[in-house]
Amino acid sequence: MLYIAPYDITPDADRGKVHTLLSSFGNRVQYSVFECWPGEREFARIKAELAPYVTAEFDPVRLYGLCGACVRQVEVIGWGDPPKEVDTWVA
Repeated sequence: MLYIAPYDITPDADRGKVHTLLSSFGNRVQYSVFECWPGEREFARIKAELAPYVTAEFDPVRLYGLCGACVRQVEVIGWGDPPKEVDTWVA
């Protein structure tokens, strides 16, 4: 399943760590938005590893799951390619 992962982390250091973490699981498609194709174990790991960098009152990280039919309907206007599944990410 494809997950769209936008984030808005206030502290610079934490924002950099979230960026690095998500980079190990997917492609950055906008400044603070990633497309990730984790398996179940990787998805659980993403959530666990994000937790220390997210202050519940201030810092949103959203993980939107898209099924295969939804992914095929993604349209890109302007620069960039539609989402493509990635076989393996080294994390």
